[in-house]
Amino acid sequence: MNDIYSRLSRSLNLSPEDARIALETELNEELRLIRPIASTRQRVSELIKENSPPLFLSDTYFTSAQVEALLTQCGYPQPLDIIASSEELKSKFAGTIFDHVAHQRGFQNSHFQHLGDNAVGDLQNARASGWNAQIFVDSHWTTRERVLFASGKGDFLSSAIAGSARAARLGQEVPVKEGILTASANVVGPLFAAYVLWILLDVRARGGRTIHFLARDGQLMVPICQRLARWLGTDIDARYTYASRQAFLLPALPEDDGDMVAQALALAYYDHITLSEALTSLKYSDDEIKMVSRNAGIAIDETFRSLNESQKAALRDALLRADVLDPLRARVRTARAATLSYLESEGMLSSPKAYIVDLGWRGNTQLRLERVVGDRVKLVGYYMGMSNSVLGPEHKTRIWTTTTPWKTALLEVMAAADHTSVKGFGFDEDGKPVCAPPITEDTVLVSWGAREQQAIALRFVEYLTDAIELEHYSPEEVYAALKSAALDGYRHFRLSPTWAEAEAYGGILHQEDVNHVKYRELAQPVTSMDIALFALKKKSKGAVTSWYMGSLARSKGQLVPTLISRSIDRAIKFMARLDTKRKKQAARRLAQASLRGRGTKD
Repeated sequence: MNDIYSRLSRSLNLSPEDARIALETELNEELRLIRPIASTRQRVSELIKENSPPLFLSDTYFTSAQVEALLTQCGYPQPLDIIASSEELKSKFAGTIFDHVAHQRGFQNSHFQHLGDNAVGDLQNARASGWNAQIFVDSHWTTRERVLFASGKGDFLSSAIAGSARAARLGQEVPVKEGILTASANVVGPLFAAYVLWILLDVRARGGRTIHFLARDGQLMVPICQRLARWLGTDIDARYTYASRQAFLLPALPEDDGDMVAQALALAYYDHITLSEALTSLKYSDDEIKMVSRNAGIAIDETFRSLNESQKAALRDALLRADVLDPLRARVRTARAATLSYLESEGMLSSPKAYIVDLGWRGNTQLRLERVVGDRVKLVGYYMGMSNSVLGPEHKTRIWTTTTPWKTALLEVMAAADHTSVKGFGFDEDGKPVCAPPITEDTVLVSWGAREQQAIALRFVEYLTDAIELEHYSPEEVYAALKSAALDGYRHFRLSPTWAEAEAYGGILHQEDVNHVKYRELAQPVTSMDIALFALKKKSKGAVTSWYMGSLARSKGQLVPTLISRSIDRAIKFMARLDTKRKKQAARRLAQASLRGRGTKD
């Protein structure tokens, strides 16, 4: 390091004091930004417990003291035995350091067990010298991390985004499924960080003070927003607000009997929803559902689209009978009072505008919530994307992107919460508003890894905001780079997941119906015959999978799916490596030009 800065000071005409400050600044930045590799630190801890203290052998321009400071910053306990190539004037890459260390320590070369991440220096040269060497590949850049880097200009922001994703992956202490680890660090973290940063900047520009992230998709986004708000230095409160389409259905209904029934049918019974599903969401009992079905002459599995006008009229008449209307009226009154009380306790009704956040996709939750709050507050809804929206121009919405082909079921898994769905609101014994029935831990999602996914994604955000200082970049510059990287990373994940990722995300049981009763694997494995069938009948694909490329990646025992998946993966990997190389070369040329300009100017 001293030699490097001595040359730099001569090239840039720096004073000795300026060179010293520059050297000290670099070392401080290294200490500030270094992140541990959890598996390596655990391995070192185990060696120490076994009374086999490790020797750190580093090809580096740092001194051994500087390397020790970096390792200590990463949580390695002192004392540390370190050999730095800069001090020995021998290196692993040249293959000259191994015999030197063996002679220095008084051991035969075969005595050493060596682990490193460089195929030449740590594996080939170490073995050539007689050391027992193994390659450590975990720290290598993944294809998706290269995609994140290549999405930008090859500058510091590109490095910070890709490096934070890599560090978030390598920093995992608690065991987690491999597919969840890589996707959380490289896709979920960047994607939701970009989405939430866009929301935060927009709400701040509008003078908002509170953002309501609606359950359950919002659970992940609240801590991300809180971390970003601290980074921006803005005083905006991020709240996790219990909500759902189903919870807001009953309180959204008007008081007039005729309008109540008409709106109940309009909001609950549409498209391919069955009569049973619609009435269940309106909290009718099984016996009441059978009675309504009998009185209306409509089968309980009849979908709305299959009804004619006379059947619709018969259904309205059946629901207006006192024996089913009176209980509905009572449920609506209780639900409206409890829901408004809860929203008031969350501060949603205390300002002229309330900013709400959801993933998407049709806007039913906002539509129903607006009918609940009436003219008490104006809602502004933020969405990652929308399709077949039920919201008209009179509804205030902000959509993040309209060009990305989202896999909605996949995104819902990425935003998975650790509790069950909110079904509605009521009052407890003390008259306080509560979820009714109470929400509980979602054992399926928790055992799958929902909490670990959230923690890894948040670690990405923490690393990124630690790395980027706003005195050098504007929030808008950071957002633009992050959005580009996040969408490219998501696209790569959607098209070319690893088998572990497809298994983790495609194998999860996803809720298919409005009442969250029916489940199906998100991306079931497919056979070569299935693919032939899909080519002939495109609609048959949707009956099997919500994520076709995930299904292909899961089907590694099948010839055609494997060939397709591997071909796409190899093409993307080649382009990612090529783009990364180009961006690095461009950044290097820019830095060299800047140094030449500085030297000429001085």
